[in-house]
Amino acid sequence: MRSTRQDLFPEPEDGQDVGEDPEGQQIVSLNRLLEKHRDSSLNRLLEKRRDEEVIFHAYLYSFKN
Repeated sequence: MRSTRQDLFPEPEDGQDVGEDPEGQQIVSLNRLLEKHRDSSLNRLLEKRRDEEVIFHAYLYSFKN
């Protein structure tokens, strides 16, 4: 049985995620664009979380001294 994620975000088949239009410009599939967006969103969330942890640890450290 397939998961809902597989139904909503099927993996592109080989050669399906990048192509060229008649003018020679590169065409990127929607799956590739969604993947890049998810990656960049996740990176921003991880950076924000890391920044919050640094501030929190600095705050705790200020009480030790």
